Amino acid sequence: MSDQMVIAVIIKLLTGFLAAVSSLLLWSKTRDIAWLFMVTGVVFLYLGTLFEILLSFGFVSPNILLFGDVDVIAFIFSVVPYIFFSCGLISFLYRLRKY
Repeated sequence: MSDQMVIAVIIKLLTGFLAAVSSLLLWSKTRDIAWLFMVTGVVFLYLGTLFEILLSFGFVSPNILLFGDVDVIAFIFSVVPYIFFSCGLISFLYRLRKY
């Protein structure tokens, strides 16, 4: 792994960690369902980053859980955060009732 890749991984880990922790702190102050969905999406994005790093270092197998030809874990970490983001935004819009 080149120095540039190591720096990119470290920056990605640090910023993802800061985003996950700050979103958890924000949700604990607001207790809003829209923020709960957003926090869950951020946490899933961070877990996806951790999973990518574990894959690149060889700590986990790329084919842990397959459903046909689809890698289920990679699919979950690439799709689920955006589902939570959209649910959070929709619940926020529903609460405002300005859509």
